[in-house]
Amino acid sequence: MLSFFAKIHRDQPALSFAGSVLAVSVPGLLLLAAFDSRTLLGEDLWMKPLKFSLAFSVYLWTLAWMLSHASGPLWAKRTIAWLTVVILPYEGVWITLQAARGVRSHFNEATLLDAALFNAVGVGIHVQALLAVWLLVLLLRPSETLSPLRLAAVRLGLLVFLAGLIPGEAMLVLGAHTVGAPDGGPGAPITGWSTAAGDLRIAHFLGMHALQIFPLTAFLLEHWGNSLAPRRRLAWWSSLAAAYIILTSAAFFHALAGQPWLRLAAATP
Repeated sequence: MLSFFAKIHRDQPALSFAGSVLAVSVPGLLLLAAFDSRTLLGEDLWMKPLKFSLAFSVYLWTLAWMLSHASGPLWAKRTIAWLTVVILPYEGVWITLQAARGVRSHFNEATLLDAALFNAVGVGIHVQALLAVWLLVLLLRPSETLSPLRLAAVRLGLLVFLAGLIPGEAMLVLGAHTVGAPDGGPGAPITGWSTAAGDLRIAHFLGMHALQIFPLTAFLLEHWGNSLAPRRRLAWWSSLAAAYIILTSAAFFHALAGQPWLRLAAATP
């Protein structure tokens, strides 16, 4: 495992370093949460910076791994890496500083400063989406280091990741993540996903993390299903990916209808 991360660090030092810094910040945020009893919209004030730090750290390491297997010119891969290193840590710092102030980060236009910082993050998110498209183009070329199944998983994972931005765009249009009720109502532990109304964050979360789940399931099938024929492994993986995409789509349309996620979970066999 250590050799795996060491190789990624050698190939993509900027991304792996930024991902490690965000991961290291997690214990500090946990400590702040333990001593700061303030809440915001019914949630512990430091929960959002904690969740985003973890998510960004995982994303940075995932991107580093994908770039290490991508074909294409070195300047293109370096551009994707360095722009990402500038954009994502900025958003993480912004979310943390807004939490320290005791105010919302997203959808906060209470002052000119809040609005400017939020709009800057919006620009960064769209740039990050374009970088993901660029990476997908690089990965459309044959790979010398990834098996056909893993390469297919990476490509589809990127496509679903990009589709996962659609709920994010819907949140920007609505100026909220809850549909059918104000933000900050009753929610699930840790995630905070609404249990009383529709919540666009669920589909957004599922779409974003297809980037890790699709390659991981392909790896597990190859590792533990090596007795299966390649076509059988592909069929199993395709079925899992299709079920995941259906679940993500259902979560999105369910949220748009203003229905809480618990009803969707109860209806899912």
